[in-house]
Amino acid sequence: MRIFLAIDVDEECKRILAESLRPVQKKLQTLSWTTPEQWHITLAFLGEVTKEKVFTLQDELETIAISRFSLEIGGGGVFPHWGMPRVFWAGVSESEEMRLLYTSLWKVLEHEGFSPENRDFHPHVTLARIKSSLSLEEKKLLQLVCIPQRWVNVEAFFLYQSELTPYGARYTKLRTYPLKESHDG
Repeated sequence: MRIFLAIDVDEECKRILAESLRPVQKKLQTLSWTTPEQWHITLAFLGEVTKEKVFTLQDELETIAISRFSLEIGGGGVFPHWGMPRVFWAGVSESEEMRLLYTSLWKVLEHEGFSPENRDFHPHVTLARIKSSLSLEEKKLLQLVCIPQRWVNVEAFFLYQSELTPYGARYTKLRTYPLKESHDG
């Protein structure tokens, strides 16, 4: 099974993102646009994992005890850089809570034999994949996309299965991991 851990994007945020992208999607049809159903914030992509390992991992992830938090989604950018963009994304604020969730996940994952990626964690929502070079005009269109800032409440993280199909990736939620209720005074 091909699996990953992620935070979901709420429906209102998906609506705002979709509205922001609509004008440019018509002009940049060569990009492989992701759909709102696919929008999430990846915490860890684990790749192909045996079913037995998934069962063990599901139970181990239950040990994570992090409080709910909010994060801000908005603005746009590309990976790796504007000179040769391959992914167009909506930005996600990096907060202490997000970092704590990420490091807590990786403690469990490393204990289960997974190795972290050899790159920094940059939370984002993938909006499009760019398969071929973009003209200067196409890059400017992407740079002008206005993605408004929106706060999203994070109440859980999820274990997903990713199945590659001729029509793109299809994600199936395998398990929900609720975060603790915050008891701020």
